[in-house]
Amino acid sequence: VRYAEVSAEGLALASELASRVKEQGGAAIIADYGEEQVTKGNTLRGFKNHKLFDVLKAPGSCDMTADVNFGILKKVIAATGAGCFGPMTQNEFLHRMGIRHRIDALLQSASPEQAKDLLSSYQMLTSPEEMGKRFKFMAITSSPTHIPTPFNAQ
Repeated sequence: VRYAEVSAEGLALASELASRVKEQGGAAIIADYGEEQVTKGNTLRGFKNHKLFDVLKAPGSCDMTADVNFGILKKVIAATGAGCFGPMTQNEFLHRMGIRHRIDALLQSASPEQAKDLLSSYQMLTSPEEMGKRFKFMAITSSPTHIPTPFNAQ
């Protein structure tokens, strides 16, 4: 591997969050883009006006981002003794949480223009070619035996 992308601050934050959930109860959801196993090298990229932008072209003029390594994140969370579930794709998460039922209910009273917008948004959020596969969801609970919906079907 030629690249190693690790956010020490991000891992420390995840550890602190998991520790608080374990000690105080409750749960947390982490949603971001990334993979459980890092299979590619440099994921650093820039976005400007919702389009990819060369981060070195004009430093400071775009948003910079890199993929989350969910595999490392899981290890850090598990080390606290908290429950850690996922990641699962946004498509799977939203469908297990009932997005299709919600869309169908909203479509019943939607105008033709609203229906078009709803279906377009649904497609963008759930399609593997858009956000449905790239974004992942992970849950943290106070105990590994507390498995939250929708992770209980994994």
